[in-house]
Amino acid sequence: MKIFRVLTMLLIGCGIVAALTLFGMREYQVSFSTFVNKVAQRLSLISDDQVIIHYDKKYQKTPMHHVSSGDFPRLFLNPLRGWNGLESPLFYQQRVDFLTQANLGFKPNCPNTTLSTALHCYLIKPNTKSQIALETSLINFKFLKPQHSNFYGNAWMFALGVDISMASGKIRHKTKQKLQFRLESMLSEYLTLLDQDSAGLWHGRTNLGAQAFLLATVMDKTTQKQINYYRRALGHFEQVYQAIEATEVWPESYNYWINSRGLEVVLALSAYKNALVEPVAQQKALALIKRIGLWHIYLTRPDFKIEGWGDEGPRVDLKDETARVIDLIAQVTKQPEFFEFSRVIRRHYAHESYFVGYRWMLPLLYSAPEHQTSKQRRKKQPINTTSERLSPMKPLLAPVELFGRGFVNQLIVRSGWADNDTFISYRAGHIFSHHQHYDAGHFTLFKGVPLIVNHAKYNGNVHSPYRFNYAIRTVAKNTLLIQQPNERTVNNKRYSENVADGGQRLVLPSGNAIESFTQWQENLSDGPHYGAATLLDYQYEKDKFTAIGSDITAAYNSTRFSAFGNKAKVKKVTRELVYLDEHDLLLMHDKILTTEPEYKTKWLSHFVNKPSSSSPYNVVQGTDEDGILTTLSRQFIVDNQGSRLTLDVLVPSNTHAHLIGGKTFQHYVETDGNDTELNGQLIEQDFDDKPWFDTGQWRLELSPLNQTGKTHYLVAMQPRILAKEKIAAKVNPIQFHNLSTRPLTHQPLNQVGKVLSMCIDEVDAFSFELSQEVQTLVIFSETAKQLRLSRGHKKNSMSIDVKKGITVLTRPLASKTPWYITKV
Repeated sequence: MKIFRVLTMLLIGCGIVAALTLFGMREYQVSFSTFVNKVAQRLSLISDDQVIIHYDKKYQKTPMHHVSSGDFPRLFLNPLRGWNGLESPLFYQQRVDFLTQANLGFKPNCPNTTLSTALHCYLIKPNTKSQIALETSLINFKFLKPQHSNFYGNAWMFALGVDISMASGKIRHKTKQKLQFRLESMLSEYLTLLDQDSAGLWHGRTNLGAQAFLLATVMDKTTQKQINYYRRALGHFEQVYQAIEATEVWPESYNYWINSRGLEVVLALSAYKNALVEPVAQQKALALIKRIGLWHIYLTRPDFKIEGWGDEGPRVDLKDETARVIDLIAQVTKQPEFFEFSRVIRRHYAHESYFVGYRWMLPLLYSAPEHQTSKQRRKKQPINTTSERLSPMKPLLAPVELFGRGFVNQLIVRSGWADNDTFISYRAGHIFSHHQHYDAGHFTLFKGVPLIVNHAKYNGNVHSPYRFNYAIRTVAKNTLLIQQPNERTVNNKRYSENVADGGQRLVLPSGNAIESFTQWQENLSDGPHYGAATLLDYQYEKDKFTAIGSDITAAYNSTRFSAFGNKAKVKKVTRELVYLDEHDLLLMHDKILTTEPEYKTKWLSHFVNKPSSSSPYNVVQGTDEDGILTTLSRQFIVDNQGSRLTLDVLVPSNTHAHLIGGKTFQHYVETDGNDTELNGQLIEQDFDDKPWFDTGQWRLELSPLNQTGKTHYLVAMQPRILAKEKIAAKVNPIQFHNLSTRPLTHQPLNQVGKVLSMCIDEVDAFSFELSQEVQTLVIFSETAKQLRLSRGHKKNSMSIDVKKGITVLTRPLASKTPWYITKV
């Protein structure tokens, strides 16, 4: 009997342990080996760098026929190829002379035994003394061991030093042997971490993979051990390559890219390009480096800040970090736009364009001759001038670009490159990493100053209650909320409080361990369901219009997938954006099908200042300057430092709006998924405002006055510089007659100034009369069709080919005359 009890207790205990293990593996998205090793480390059974269960060595059979070693230097700095090691390279002397004359902060101190200075001393004066000093600095290099998160080591610097040193051909044989031993030892540390599954692909794994490949690139491949090491490093990095090729933009945030990854990743991509054998593959890798460089330029706003999108920090101001990455990209690609952008950064920050600890890299990265031959350099414009900051980009780049097509779908639209031109950003992509936010369909609008802003702020703590319950949520963005009473938003023991803001489902809020691009693809529509948004339409015609359409259904708990046991709340959610250059007009068109008609939908926008409205506000909570206000207004005007945004709600024709804001109420969130009673919370614990964030304090929440299961929004936005531009065009009345028997749920025609928008899914035959002439037609349709437009029943008819999605046409239509549209 006692034996039976003991066996029963053992079985129960084993069952509990197994259940806890499975829960932990699912909760932290790690393998059995990683979970056991982490538990043992937490219990202090082993040290942090030890394991109980060893990991399989990955990518041991990576093919190598498509890569070769090549001459030194193998990373970049191609002008150093063929250096005899006897005299200073001419290009390097020219760079040093220019940096000294321009006072950009480079101050060599030879002789010196630190690797950074020893490299310079050897290049500027290659003799036996400086060579031995360089060799000594490499042998004594203090390697900082990498971790799977937070810190990724400093191997890139050692690899760079070896690469440049070996280019001279003068390094002594015994030193080479020691360096090879150190390279193998360092690479082993990186491969051990990469073979585990603790580091996420668009986070620590990218950095680890990049540095591992840099070490492998400069290492000999003369022994089987070295070949095996290279195969593994190559396999890990090719997963990184695929990931970055897909997203182009770093999905987490600019801050997490530029502070921790930018230089190392671009350096590794350059090394990979140089190693590829096939010219087509080389050009493909070079094209990716160009794309990475371009999004630095495009995402720079006219006020010389990066338009942030994730967990951001201070370096969105382009100071300290960005110039060295752009300088490297400029050297690798030889494209004039990167040399110009580098020069623009220096005009703004001078020697502070490089952090003081990196200025030793200036002669390696800053290619003075290319910068000096640029058009703007010949004009001798002074350093630190801020007027027309990005104007040098005008002859070099189009004002519109889409990055990460099919993955991130990050669109930047400019009316031009001048300081007062309109700047619009838009995002509707999938989920890749825990530092990105739940913002499918999010947009911002800037003209002179921020007008519609991202309200998220980040204090550096990924587990901050403010970050989790507000900053990463949809409620902090300019997109759509769909409220579901008592929606469950989290299944994570770190966050016990359920804050149902009505936003998009949380997938990776606090950490991830995506091991490979292949694994991410397999879980796009399975497991965690990383899929959130699909690109439906993208059009750009220079000086005319830009249009993009996105299906963002999967971002919400939907009929496609619903997390944490929730019922689906939406069947379909789409968002379409059209910007018309000539009219400086932004149109946002949304369609939402909810699973229950009572689920309330909200159209969100965040402003720096409190908007005025065409109808008075009623105070519901707080005060008129810090509280929750309501209005039935359909027009809102936001002024900010001489700029103005006029926002007109065209559809629905009857709306109810909450205006929420002020110093305290800017953090208000309806936490139970139901605002029938305003009993939400002020989410401000750990809130830490910083000067690099846009200080938006007011949120507009638009809803139909009569909520149904099908909601359409059509909102027109007109930004203006008050002292220089015409006032916003008015919303003009239209006489409309439905010629079919099909009932309408919303007004299908709306006119703003000389632009006529048509939402024609519900109607194929109608007549209308305009109060003002029209120049441009914008047509939204779920299906492709052909319409006939006539003046009178059959007179002067013309055919209109309507695309599925968005159609923009220049079609003059006279006012005060009947127009007829019928389906062909």
